[in-house]
Amino acid sequence: MTDQNANVVLTADTSGYSQSLQQAQGQTDRLTQSVDTLASHLDGLTKRAGKKLVLFGAADLAAMTGAVALASKYEQQTKTLSAALDKGQGSLKQYTLSIDEMARRIPAARGEIAALYTQLVQLGVKGPDATAKMADSMLKLSAVTGESVGALTDSLITLNKQMNTMASGSGAVSGFSDSLYAVSKSAGVSATGVLAFAQNLAPFARAAGIGEKSLLGISAAFNAAGADGYSAANTFNTMIADITRSIQN
Repeated sequence: MTDQNANVVLTADTSGYSQSLQQAQGQTDRLTQSVDTLASHLDGLTKRAGKKLVLFGAADLAAMTGAVALASKYEQQTKTLSAALDKGQGSLKQYTLSIDEMARRIPAARGEIAALYTQLVQLGVKGPDATAKMADSMLKLSAVTGESVGALTDSLITLNKQMNTMASGSGAVSGFSDSLYAVSKSAGVSATGVLAFAQNLAPFARAAGIGEKSLLGISAAFNAAGADGYSAANTFNTMIADITRSIQN
């Protein structure tokens, strides 16, 4: 039985297998020849051009793909920005020129800047100049804190509205962002955490005549206290409400 099996294996028809190998070898030879021919042509082109040619690699392709994706995102964001603009807020061209100028100064993609411009417009910031100044402040704040520019922008603009300081303009917002960074760094807490506390305290603080910068300092202290800070914040609101009510009565 063993000899018969061995004989079957030894006499098996391998012509198909051999033919496949020969075809594969032939295809490989033709591919090698094509590559050699291409290299020869490129070498000749290099000599005629008098320059060294650099072929694209995987990294170059990835970079090109990323650039196309960023361009697509920017185009999409400008469409969203255009839809958000109301009459009297300036033309889309004014905004895109401002975005291009900022992209040359700040290490941020145009799509990211366009998204921030759109967010500011939707939050009620009027005009390309004011939008540019606020966007500049928010991007710098995001850079020094390492926190999301979108979250910082939304929270800070909301706080400005609560404290009725939006009318003071972009200069005031820039000053508040500087104060926010200073108190959050001093207290060792996140800027968005400080803003979250400040928003909870804002209605009572405004009624008591407490300014936004002072409010940011108080909020940073409460935030640094952790769980106890929430209790202290509630007590603070109650005290301010009682004081305000007694003054009014």
